[in-house]
Amino acid sequence: MDVERLERPVSEIMTSPARTVDPEMAVTDAARILWHEGIGALIVETDEVAGIVTESDVVRGVCASHDPEQLRVRELMTDLVITVGPEETIRDASVRMQDNDIKKLPVVDDTGTLVGVVTTTDIAESIAPSFDDVLAEFAE
Repeated sequence: MDVERLERPVSEIMTSPARTVDPEMAVTDAARILWHEGIGALIVETDEVAGIVTESDVVRGVCASHDPEQLRVRELMTDLVITVGPEETIRDASVRMQDNDIKKLPVVDDTGTLVGVVTTTDIAESIAPSFDDVLAEFAE
């Protein structure tokens, strides 16, 4: 693996803008957004990043026999949000995810403003050699 790939800034691989929702949104509406947009998490935002709600959170809430029409995002979200800065490296983000057993990191700038989100999939795709790179190795 080309270790230089790990030293690139998160800003090069993050998804921006990140999809945000209000904490008072019904869980059914959040689930529809996740499904229709093909994403795994929503950043809960008020004036700042207030939390994150994932597909797993939604499933857990429904499995606990909560009525998803009545249940609000704020009731399921994780409010202790681990973040990463856009200038931090892909390695930094990877370590932070591993240390905290999480798969998604909101990306916030120095002022605390949400600028994107980075996932384990983004990281894997950024560090894995491309098919062209693999073919070039065999051609040498």
